[in-house]
Amino acid sequence: MNTKKTFKTSMTLCFKHWSRKSFAVFASLKSVVKIGFLTSTLTILIAPQKGYSQTDTIKINKHLDIDEVVVSGERSPEVYSKISRIVTLIPKESVLRTPAQSLNDVFEYTPATDLRVRGKYGVQADLNIRGGSFDQNVILLNGINISNPQTGHLSLTLPIDIESVKQIEILEGPSSRISGANAFSGAVNFVTETDTANTVNFHAMYGEHNLFKTNITASLSNKYVKNFVAFSVYGSDGFTHNTDFRSYSLYYNGNISVDDAKVGIQLGLNDKSYGSNNFYSTKFKDQYEDNKASLTSISFDKGGRLKFHAAAYWRRFYDHFVLFRDNPKLYQNYHATDVLGTNTNFSLLTFLGKTTVGVDMRNESINSTTLGHETGDSILVPDTDSIYYKKFHSRNNTGLFVEHSYHTDKFSISGGGIFNFNTDQGLKGKFYPGIDVSYKFYKNMRIYASINSAVRMPTFTDLFYVGPENIGNPNLKPEESVTYEAGVKSASQLFTGNASFFFRQGKNIIDWNKQNSDDKLWTPSNITELNTTGIELQGMVNTSQFAINPIYGVRSLHFGFLFMNITKSTSNTISRYALDYLSSKITAGIDLRLYKNIYTNWQFVYQDRNGDYQVYNSETDGYDTKQYEPFTIVDAKLYLEHKIFNPYIEVSNIFDVDYNDIGGVPQPGRWIRGGVKVNLVFN
Repeated sequence: MNTKKTFKTSMTLCFKHWSRKSFAVFASLKSVVKIGFLTSTLTILIAPQKGYSQTDTIKINKHLDIDEVVVSGERSPEVYSKISRIVTLIPKESVLRTPAQSLNDVFEYTPATDLRVRGKYGVQADLNIRGGSFDQNVILLNGINISNPQTGHLSLTLPIDIESVKQIEILEGPSSRISGANAFSGAVNFVTETDTANTVNFHAMYGEHNLFKTNITASLSNKYVKNFVAFSVYGSDGFTHNTDFRSYSLYYNGNISVDDAKVGIQLGLNDKSYGSNNFYSTKFKDQYEDNKASLTSISFDKGGRLKFHAAAYWRRFYDHFVLFRDNPKLYQNYHATDVLGTNTNFSLLTFLGKTTVGVDMRNESINSTTLGHETGDSILVPDTDSIYYKKFHSRNNTGLFVEHSYHTDKFSISGGGIFNFNTDQGLKGKFYPGIDVSYKFYKNMRIYASINSAVRMPTFTDLFYVGPENIGNPNLKPEESVTYEAGVKSASQLFTGNASFFFRQGKNIIDWNKQNSDDKLWTPSNITELNTTGIELQGMVNTSQFAINPIYGVRSLHFGFLFMNITKSTSNTISRYALDYLSSKITAGIDLRLYKNIYTNWQFVYQDRNGDYQVYNSETDGYDTKQYEPFTIVDAKLYLEHKIFNPYIEVSNIFDVDYNDIGGVPQPGRWIRGGVKVNLVFN
């Protein structure tokens, strides 16, 4: 099938923020990650590696050390091992060894995340963390909140490719006091960073269904200035009817550092169009969507005993949705969202610990043909002759936060909260507190416990959407929750892992529902209560520490397990999202040296999803209810590690399993691809 692009929307360059430090971890948390070297424990596989470092150096192999790893599961940065939360770090080296071709693919191999794919290779997917919905997490790029207020379906539209990421950080569990409103079930931060060396990297890939990808990245740095630029284009004719796609992205970040002060800038563009077979309704197979996004940010950081951070950003997003691809005029929507924000914080270190105070301010607005309130002023939609934005909505969110943390070699405590105010709620504001504690009881082993509250504002789609099968609810209240968590985590040269138990009490949870299967429209409402209970286990064995033969053998192994149960107090409605959660997920992976520098990487994922879904039946002009079936997916990669030339071949879904991530949306079977990466370093 040839890709069709029957329309386009003009792009306006916007501006978004480069976070606090070169290794910023959750920089929107106003925090920093300083990494001397990533351990082989952290860099071998995609296995999630938790914050388990000591204040003293951890010896890695015979020549690799980590002097300190500072992360932000708090508002103020702290030594990784003392953070009393589960923060999953996935470094670039681990990502590139797996069969992942997009940033979205990485979450398939992580037990705490549920990636519900609509379009493969980064086309579109819903990210859920620990049983939360796709609207209940915050997506960050170098610490800047790029979550889409229109809908979480579009939050993973990024201006970067997998080769541009230095590491991915997943903060599991509620983090409103850290990442602000909407970090209800967690937050994900994609960190990019320029190399200290001058480099040019080229990647070309080709596969079945005319799948192709070209990516170029380059770094140019000196003592004071670092520059990084990336360009990527990828696409496919699609594996079945109306699943073709094209995507282009261009990204730049740079910073100037003098002494303990730094100024950073970040610019990004993304243009993506794709066939949307059954994406939002199984009744219409010829849906089509076109997204264009831009971002810009600027930041200033000053170190010292009193640290200061300030950032300003602008994110613009265009969305054009068509119900009938070959005849857009029958039904189509245009949306243009703008997000402008600033965040500022001060952090003071004394003998009593660290105290951090600051403010986050964010304006979210939308011009749309369907979302918002009617406006007398009509704005012409770019690149159209007679279509106008006739609806508009704008809201302001302000978060005032405070946090204090105190750490010794064995004991850590961090507490604080955020007072959140949103103009959609009138003059009402509310304080959301939290506290985390941990204790090192034996060598590298630490027990931890936390209690945290969170809030999530309704999206513009929740509030206003009107379509053939959906109607919004402008009277929705914000979601709120309190989560209790406890566990143990351990790290050594041989093994890193954790065991965690969590219980989330949610109220006013928003879900799209029907009273019965005969109803034509899905409508969002606030469920009275939704309680989530979960157990998470995961670990990684670094067998390279004991490799007898350096020519071949197992380099590392990882495993993960997540079990959840979600109950709601009102069960007399048909739920669309809240109750089709992953009841269990098992992940496993192995990285093998076959001979010298030839390796293979295998990833195994088992998923068992609760709930059912409805599929349109054209014969009865009604819907049939089907149950989600458990499935197992196996992906594999064969690759050569070399300083310059790195060829590979990959196979996803090796056993050609038929499965559903989202009910009624077709998923590809076996898909073979291959490519080569060329890495050049200049003095």
